[in-house]
Amino acid sequence: MAGARQIRDALAAALQQLPGCQVLAYPPAQPQYPCIYVLGPEIDYDRALHRGVDEWTFTIQALCSLATVEGGTFRMDEFMESSGPGSVKAVLEQDTTLGGAVDDLRVTRGRADQIATIPGTQVQVVVGEWTVTVISEGA
Repeated sequence: MAGARQIRDALAAALQQLPGCQVLAYPPAQPQYPCIYVLGPEIDYDRALHRGVDEWTFTIQALCSLATVEGGTFRMDEFMESSGPGSVKAVLEQDTTLGGAVDDLRVTRGRADQIATIPGTQVQVVVGEWTVTVISEGA
């Protein structure tokens, strides 16, 4: 059974296929835009009898600079697509076992309607989030 760190690293490795963006397994101290990283997990233990299966929920978060509204918004639109080389969902679901680290995964939700200002800066970003449900054998 893979633990939180292994699953997080495997998710980040899968996201490396997205062209032209910084991808990290953990939130960055100094993001380079566009930036995608992994948050979580939330865990539902014992989804099957006696430690048979755990269900993990991770959040993938993306930040795109609004230095030009079109550039950041257009890039986030590409990330939100359900298919294609720039789609977070499509990239993650190419290998639903993350190279054997988990039993299954599914991207269940995406949302990109948030604008935020990075603390301590004047940088405005559009924020996107995806919910990823991971099934893994319990230990």
